[in-house]
Amino acid sequence: MEKNILEQYASLLREREDLKRRISETEEKILQLCDETVADSVTLGKHGKKSLGRKVIHGAPYPEINRQRWALQRYKTQLEAAEARIGEMITEVQRYIDEIEDSRIRRIFRYRYVDQLTWLQVALRMGKHHTAESCRNAAERYLGKRK
Repeated sequence: MEKNILEQYASLLREREDLKRRISETEEKILQLCDETVADSVTLGKHGKKSLGRKVIHGAPYPEINRQRWALQRYKTQLEAAEARIGEMITEVQRYIDEIEDSRIRRIFRYRYVDQLTWLQVALRMGKHHTAESCRNAAERYLGKRK
């Protein structure tokens, strides 16, 4: 497995969170738009030269609501596709990590790529005698050796 696949996995997880955020924001915007009303004043017409009066018409901004609903549907479709890709990639990444014979390297990979920790956080979880740089170098060496 190449490093870019492991990094792509991390990117897909961030993309999923971004899509969830967009969905939530769009749903909130639709609710706000539905609560909003627009008003316009119109003349009812004339009887000869005399006006029949004016009336205020209230309504919702339906074109904008429809645009937001379309965007929401698009985000949900993208999220479903991302979820499918993530499911496949999780299986692939976890299988790859489980096949690593060295327990130290396996833990480093789990912390970094599955748990999405920084190299400093990985080093802290690994315990004594580990630095961010040593963990990163161990992972790089292992990936270089596997090519």
